[in-house]
Amino acid sequence: MCGICGIVDRRGVEVSERTLTRLRDSITHRGPDDAGIYRGSGAGLGSRRLAIIDLSPRGHMPMSNDDQSLWITYNGEIYNYRELRSELEGQGVNFRSDCDTEIVLRAFEHWGPDGVRHLHGMFAFAIWDESRKTLFAARDRLGVKPFHYIDDGDIFAFCSEPAGLYELHKPSFAGLDPLSLDFFLGFGYLPPDRSLVTGLNKLPPGHYMLVSQDGIRVTRYWQVEMEPTDASSVEEDLSELDRLLRRAVTKRLRSDVPLGCFLSGGIDSGLVTALAAEASDRPINTFCVGFAGARPEDDERALARIVADRFGTRHEELEVAAASHAMLPDVIRHTGEPFADVGILPMYQISRAARSHITVALSGDGGDESFAGYPNVASALRAERIRGSIPRPLTLLLEKATAIPPIHDLHPTIARANRFLTQYVNGGAVGQFDASNYWNGRWRDRLYTTRQRDARGDTLAASLIEAIVATRPNLRLPDLNLLVDLKMRLGGGYLTKVDIASSMVSLEVRSPFLDHELVEFAARLPIERKLLGGRQKGLLREYASRILPAEIVSQPKRGFAPGLDDWLRKEWSSLVEGLARRSRFASEGLFERATIDRVVREHLDGRADHGQRLWNLVCLETWAEVFLP
Repeated sequence: MCGICGIVDRRGVEVSERTLTRLRDSITHRGPDDAGIYRGSGAGLGSRRLAIIDLSPRGHMPMSNDDQSLWITYNGEIYNYRELRSELEGQGVNFRSDCDTEIVLRAFEHWGPDGVRHLHGMFAFAIWDESRKTLFAARDRLGVKPFHYIDDGDIFAFCSEPAGLYELHKPSFAGLDPLSLDFFLGFGYLPPDRSLVTGLNKLPPGHYMLVSQDGIRVTRYWQVEMEPTDASSVEEDLSELDRLLRRAVTKRLRSDVPLGCFLSGGIDSGLVTALAAEASDRPINTFCVGFAGARPEDDERALARIVADRFGTRHEELEVAAASHAMLPDVIRHTGEPFADVGILPMYQISRAARSHITVALSGDGGDESFAGYPNVASALRAERIRGSIPRPLTLLLEKATAIPPIHDLHPTIARANRFLTQYVNGGAVGQFDASNYWNGRWRDRLYTTRQRDARGDTLAASLIEAIVATRPNLRLPDLNLLVDLKMRLGGGYLTKVDIASSMVSLEVRSPFLDHELVEFAARLPIERKLLGGRQKGLLREYASRILPAEIVSQPKRGFAPGLDDWLRKEWSSLVEGLARRSRFASEGLFERATIDRVVREHLDGRADHGQRLWNLVCLETWAEVFLP
């Protein structure tokens, strides 16, 4: 893991060393081992390095090719770097170092933009071509590594985190993107290809770009293809899953620094830990987190201990208390945008604890999105199975039931039933993502002032989901749900959480389940196979039953988050009450203060659970306090 940045001045003006250095040093935490800058004619690159492979000075960045016509700044890990090196050497390419940075550079020099297709791993990089005065940049297939940029016609600038770019592109309330704001309120994160601030952009996952005098040209080089097939048997699929996952884990064990695993009580991290322990010639370090005051059934530490004992790991546990909200401004400062997955707080703390022992951690992220681990996929399959068996008169009655406006304000069980009926009646993949415990469409209409509703117009958060659905009109509903989870929830939410929380303490996190060949394999499986036996992650559970203790495999999925509702009523109540008093979004005329007051009072009095709505607002207001004048 590293931090990268750069500036291109299309006028040919020399890039200020002071400006470039300030941009680079805004991401010092991402790479404490080394720092460098390169300034050419009309461009400059910056790098902060966390040394993982080849710890020698030969890995210094920015790095050039032999004649110094190409310069690269790079963040990530290429897991097939040894294989690529052998291939390139066989074609006459010479190397000066053993680090994967040079692999990326030589691949581009040898194959051009198509070189990115040869890279297996997580990455974001930029290569300046001094002779052509062009910048080539690319982001990995699933968006593990971030790439933020601005472009005003004369100046193009990029950085691993958006905070440094605000020096060049001042944010303001007037410059907020209504669609991105609508999406954040509804989902608690921003899409992997959008930003809240107009003019601040993200290179989408699976894309590369060419920046030149003529502007920017963005090209997609990869996307997951949901094309399920019934060609294989269950045993054949289990055998291929075993082969791909073992290879993904083994490649991610390559490191010249200490390495370990994040271990919860779930099957994903359990499998990664088990396979890593089997492939390692020494005991693996594992780390688990629990929450103070959690109910025993919500505490995964006991389950994690079972896995740790079975595979002989050096295990460490951490308990997170409610006082962790004090770090929120610092977290938001690093995200550079509002982010409301409260799991980022314990993720930061477990990363900090792990960093005192290791520099690289393997995680189980990505298993749910590829192997159908969320309830929305299983419920969509159930809805699909019964849709054609209900008489038409009952269908009409159900259509009327799903149209009842106040349904989202009722008990969560009724809200879940309503979403299920909506799936059943119209087969749509959009309505179910309008989660009842977030600022769903009805609640956003209450929150916005008339001015903000007019500014938003028809640019609803749902339109971003609809855009994904529109690309695959013939895909079955469960597969559509899985596709949306993979493109939105994973790319915009979970990967952002892990990247920011770990980079704050200079820890690199690698996720074997995000191996793109494993993701492609899962995408080819029919949904009935992924939900084998009618269970979420059914195929993966069957595989896990052959490796992990039975207690782990039988457990239902649990979220990696504290008891948010209770914490907001108790330890964090002053934080919530302060939100009602000081809301800048209300003062700026975007939100109705009366609506904010209502959700604060109802939640604190125990009359309703508005926990996630309130946390979304807390994170949004914290972002405004940190970044808006």
